[in-house]
Amino acid sequence: MEKALPQLESMIVADVKQSIFYQPVANIPAHFSPEDKVRLTEAYTKAITEQIIPTFQRLHNFIRTEYLPRARSTVGLSALPKGKEQYEYLVKFYTTTNLTSEEIFQIGLNEVRRIKGEMEGVKAK
Repeated sequence: MEKALPQLESMIVADVKQSIFYQPVANIPAHFSPEDKVRLTEAYTKAITEQIIPTFQRLHNFIRTEYLPRARSTVGLSALPKGKEQYEYLVKFYTTTNLTSEEIFQIGLNEVRRIKGEMEGVKAK
């Protein structure tokens, strides 16, 4: 969640034209009437300044002041008591195999390596 803070901060801008949500306004097609351009620009500007930016600000504040201080510093089920055992059970339950999580992970790595090899082969052609 710490990494989410800068992402949220990037949504909180003083100049509405710097908001990623302003891009549709900046790219209004030329065939739109001048009246429609004005109407849409005003509507987008109002929505961004009055709804979107304040909402991102509230979310940022909540995560920084309430959520993060109460969040655990570890990640994943394995960091919890009996987490490794629970994880192994879930792997068996959802894969319906007798393979361990490490074996399944290795299969995934092998597949990625195989697919990348095939892609390199196609690229070379």
